[in-house]
Amino acid sequence: VTVTGANGCNATDEIIVSVMDVRCGNNNKVLVCHNGNTICISPNAVPAHLAHGCTLGNCGDQIVSLPTEYELRDNYPNPFNPVTSIKYGLPFDSKVSIKIFDVVGREVAILVNNNQKAGYYTIDFNASNLSSGIYFYRMIAGDFVSIKKMVLVK
Repeated sequence: VTVTGANGCNATDEIIVSVMDVRCGNNNKVLVCHNGNTICISPNAVPAHLAHGCTLGNCGDQIVSLPTEYELRDNYPNPFNPVTSIKYGLPFDSKVSIKIFDVVGREVAILVNNNQKAGYYTIDFNASNLSSGIYFYRMIAGDFVSIKKMVLVK
């Protein structure tokens, strides 16, 4: 690079530019180093990750896919007897609570109540001590709240 000053003097210096390809996955997702893991996220999630201390690019390890938003999936199987699986996803490290309630709103089980790292999770619910009927499961994580219905048939 050569720069000419106001007095007509020239100065030349060398600049090294490193170009990093942070593209990954489908739909032009972006590589981000998140808590020591390389993750592949949607571009609209990048500002929030950077605000939480993540950096662009690869951490040098295996790429881990993370959800782009909080999610709670339908349990499977449903109806079930006596065990069903519940899947959920966390785009950020979060305090997570997943509780089971009966049809009148009484809490009958606590499946999760702790801090968890961003990622996908599956938890099994064993309802062998409960009677047949309709139950609800509620997930709270960050500002996210979701409630789903399940049916226990014995």
